[in-house]
Amino acid sequence: MKIILGSSSPRRKQILSQLFNEIEIIPPHINESALPEEPADVFTMRMSHEKNEEIIKQLKEKNSNESLIITSDTIVEYNNIILQKPVNHEDAFNTLKILEGKSHNVITGIAITHICKNSILQKACELEKSPVYFKKLNGEQINNYLSITEYMDKAGAYAIQENGDMIIEKYEGSHTNIIGFPLRLFFKIIADMNLIKSVFDI
Repeated sequence: MKIILGSSSPRRKQILSQLFNEIEIIPPHINESALPEEPADVFTMRMSHEKNEEIIKQLKEKNSNESLIITSDTIVEYNNIILQKPVNHEDAFNTLKILEGKSHNVITGIAITHICKNSILQKACELEKSPVYFKKLNGEQINNYLSITEYMDKAGAYAIQENGDMIIEKYEGSHTNIIGFPLRLFFKIIADMNLIKSVFDI
């Protein structure tokens, strides 16, 4: 079965590459703007689903063979506000200043479709949420963190896998969810779809 990752995220590719030798990358092209007053969990599920639908459309045009389409969306939510990727250093600094000394949620949606040629065999879309607790930080500590971290493509302006111990006190739940793709949820979904043997050629 062909594994298709509908994402341009290098972190998702890296995580899934630990499971699969070959992954086809097809970046989805959708509007990723939140709707007015859209809750964070609803937004994340909608994005995951819409990305999946866009990849399905591309594959149907190619008349592809049996495939597992995986799409995902990760956001940082604080006080019912979705924190997007920073636009510059000042924006990143202000985001971390908001989060310092407090807790927030990293929320990831995963959508999976089992497709063969032009037929959709199964679909699923689920969500994982992990609370993250930041240390109390001053401006110098925040700038020190940003100076050694690639933060511009990260929701919430940070990455737990990049010097996370400088800013994170603790977290709950899935570590890979906070990175950007919850493996525990992925295995649950494909198990519920009875696809473990097919996906891993067991």
